[in-house]
Amino acid sequence: MGTYINNALVEGEEIIHEACYSKKIWLWPVILFNILITLPAYLAEPPLLILILPISLLLFIYTYLRVHTDEFAVTSQRLFIKTGVISRSTTEISLSKIEVVYVSQSIIDRAYGCGTIVCRGTGSTYACLSNISDPHEFRKALQTAQERCSRTDTSDREPTAIACNGSQTEKTENAKEPLSLHDKVEKLTQLKGLLDSGILTQEEFDREKAKILNQ
Repeated sequence: MGTYINNALVEGEEIIHEACYSKKIWLWPVILFNILITLPAYLAEPPLLILILPISLLLFIYTYLRVHTDEFAVTSQRLFIKTGVISRSTTEISLSKIEVVYVSQSIIDRAYGCGTIVCRGTGSTYACLSNISDPHEFRKALQTAQERCSRTDTSDREPTAIACNGSQTEKTENAKEPLSLHDKVEKLTQLKGLLDSGILTQEEFDREKAKILNQ
């Protein structure tokens, strides 16, 4: 279990499934390393190795740190995503807020048994996980956790009951603060990337775009 997720768990919350990067994440570092090593020899310029070897080494170190520091997990209450080598980016989405889970796999992804997972939540909330090993197993675990959370929420619902996201149930969700212009631009840019990669259809993109602009 990752350190961040372990420290973030609340009382009664448990890990359902943890994901990790597939070996595909090493594909480009290996390719670039071979290119950088063979190119100087082909050009008969060995002094270039003095510059190329540190670059290759830094690339391998960066990939190694990503593999051993990024964390992805589904708990009984939330979806956890923690990424970043120098700076840290964390995403936590309540299971009750997740509406759709997509799995996208290219030919290379299928060969490596990995893929991209996109989780779309209420409003404009979504998360994207790339190069994840066994993405269908991750989706299955997430959907199973959602069903458990839904059953628990239905049977234990009270005015002051603790919801699946670990906080008291709010009376209304309509009091959300409007998104700033910077947040809207960032979310629209991310949506455009999902459209260009084929994960979202044009219709889905237009619908999500309208939601963001109206916030």
